[in-house]
Amino acid sequence: MTKSPSAESYRATLVPALHEIQDTHGYLTPAALREYSQRVGVPLYRLQAVASFFPHFRLSPPKKVTVRVCRDMACHLAGSGGMLDALRSLEEGGQVAVEGASCLGRCDRAPSTSVAVVGEHGEHYYHGRSGDDLRGIVMGALQSSLPPSDSDASHAGPYGVSRIDAYDGGAREYLAVRKVLAARDASLAAAEEILRTQKNWDFERVRQFRLGALRQRRTDSPLAPEVAEAVREW
Repeated sequence: MTKSPSAESYRATLVPALHEIQDTHGYLTPAALREYSQRVGVPLYRLQAVASFFPHFRLSPPKKVTVRVCRDMACHLAGSGGMLDALRSLEEGGQVAVEGASCLGRCDRAPSTSVAVVGEHGEHYYHGRSGDDLRGIVMGALQSSLPPSDSDASHAGPYGVSRIDAYDGGAREYLAVRKVLAARDASLAAAEEILRTQKNWDFERVRQFRLGALRQRRTDSPLAPEVAEAVREW
């Protein structure tokens, strides 16, 4: 049975294929999109929908360097609006495009900016940079000397080196987990007592109830209907 266009359009190969087209032609040319649409059976309007959703896809021939400055709330509060206006003077030479973008996903290091250079795969990202920094980065890109993207590896952030440690270096006692498990075990014990005394269940059915409730039973051995119902009620 052949797959429908709807199912095909959501395959994980679609976005990489659009990247390949853009890397080859510099942007998503109408001819290349039509060829791909016909070859894989994805309607052209679905390709257009995906291409227009992601800001890094280009639907028209780009300038040599495209600078996108995030203008959503976190970056706006960090001054991206003024930065965007200041960078527009770079467009005067005709080789640079400066655009606003909606959320580059780095609210933690605002303002966030992406720089794309024709002939290179993907974009370079710079976070928390000043307008002067970005101007220098763009001038370097025009001279084929673009610095590497900012990395999180050495970024300490405003509160020092980031660390996920709920115990702040202390003993890991997992008290919250222990409380949850204790409450679960108490509830199970109460349910088992009801099944024994009020339902007159034997040892084996009570054991099956516990295994079912804890999801420890063998999947090839289904629960009896009354046991399954007890698990649902519990």
